[in-house]
Amino acid sequence: MLGLLPAHARTLPDLGCGTGIVTARLTRPGLRALGADTSYGMASAAVRRGVPAVLASGTRLPLRRACLDVVSAVRLLHLLRGPGAVAELVAEAGRVLRPGGVLVTTVDKDAAHDVGSDMDALLAPHLTAGPADASREAPSSWSTSPLSTLRIR
Repeated sequence: MLGLLPAHARTLPDLGCGTGIVTARLTRPGLRALGADTSYGMASAAVRRGVPAVLASGTRLPLRRACLDVVSAVRLLHLLRGPGAVAELVAEAGRVLRPGGVLVTTVDKDAAHDVGSDMDALLAPHLTAGPADASREAPSSWSTSPLSTLRIR
């Protein structure tokens, strides 16, 4: 996953960080990964794991426009319920990303395993029998790759 991040990125907010299991692994020299979650319990668990985390919604980030080179939302989009929730999160990521910035996201948490990512072994024990939204078909315009990046122009 680190290979998808721009080399010059210095700050990486991980939206929906949960317990920080993924955020804690997003490390390289010069990069500071921060967790953001709407759940106090999850953000607290991330902090206990040693991940700096804040209570924040991915649809209303406490950040100025065009201030970041990268945002991640790993294992999050499938959890968003309500009309337009995914579009709101993607739009908010676009708001805080600089031109050319990258949103790194997974589109199906279970299919995001065994893709040659550094997260494969870490997340494999958490696989379920099938994604919660398995009965719904993704729009044909969506990437079929479970690990996707969107470049903001």
